[in-house]
Amino acid sequence: FGLLNEKSLIAPSHLHDYSRVWADFDTKQQGFIGQHKLREFLDKLDDPLGMKNPTRQFIKPIFYEVSTFHQQGGIPFTELLETLLAQKLGVDALTLDLRVSREKELEKIHDIGSTIEAQALCRGFLARLKVQRMKAAKAAGAQAAK
Repeated sequence: FGLLNEKSLIAPSHLHDYSRVWADFDTKQQGFIGQHKLREFLDKLDDPLGMKNPTRQFIKPIFYEVSTFHQQGGIPFTELLETLLAQKLGVDALTLDLRVSREKELEKIHDIGSTIEAQALCRGFLARLKVQRMKAAKAAGAQAAK
């Protein structure tokens, strides 16, 4: 990203902090952490790459982007770092060709995120409907037994 001097938004000390926190989560040193650990990882990572008690608004776009490159072993070290850097610096820190590419990538990520949200809403609705039907069947069974 080309902005790695001590007076910049992202300094080498921030990258060292990222590596240190990563090592706490990647105890087998395989280069991956589980997606279920992402929120805790970001909580332990200091600003500017992380956030104490990350808000849903902060973590949601990161979670969606991670879901595009999540592998069998989990979230890869480099891809997560690049995502956090891009999130922090924004598209204005990129050259024009990279900016256009990043904006196209973000459109796809937004579509994936929307799909994930819709699926979650449908699963929640179906689960609530199932519970209501089970309660109704149980109540009908109790009344039939009287």
